[in-house]
Amino acid sequence: MEQRQENGWEDPNRLTEPIPDRAPNRLTWPFKRVYWAFEKHVLWPVSDTFRRKPDFREPGDPGPAPTKNCNIATNKFVARNSGGAKYVVFVPKGYTGQPTRLLVGLHGCGDTAMNYADWGVAPFEKRATQTHIGISIDGASGNSGCWNVANDAAKVQAAIDDISQCVYVHQKQIVISGYSSGGILAYTLGLQNADKY
Repeated sequence: MEQRQENGWEDPNRLTEPIPDRAPNRLTWPFKRVYWAFEKHVLWPVSDTFRRKPDFREPGDPGPAPTKNCNIATNKFVARNSGGAKYVVFVPKGYTGQPTRLLVGLHGCGDTAMNYADWGVAPFEKRATQTHIGISIDGASGNSGCWNVANDAAKVQAAIDDISQCVYVHQKQIVISGYSSGGILAYTLGLQNADKY
């Protein structure tokens, strides 16, 4: 294994370290160096971002209880409008007002919130046993019905804020997912707001 001298601005505990053997075995030596560089300069900084804890709530603190009675039926899809975005919500039949994980789904180009909710947020096969609340958001403003990262991020937060006023969303268990351009927006929001999602 080759030893590599690190630059002084990085973690002093990593001043000398071997190139990891985590790269796929099929790769030849020069490609393992590229893989290692990718891991070191891309994956490590991203994982460091997710370890940040800028707010002072305890990791298990669910945050404030809901403030509205929105009369959302359980075990079915319900359309809502947050004022900032339209979305579809699915509250599981076992929800009784306790802090619950929230899955936020962002559809791909040309899709709709209802269609994505049906197969991505609360698939039919899992609905009977699903324990998380799921929302699927509409309002992609980019070309061909794709999400625009710069313009559409506020719509996602508006929908999360709205549903959090209606049901008890555990503020430390919000998961953002997406497909295609929705995945790009989810990834961007996760990196920019690692303390929330």
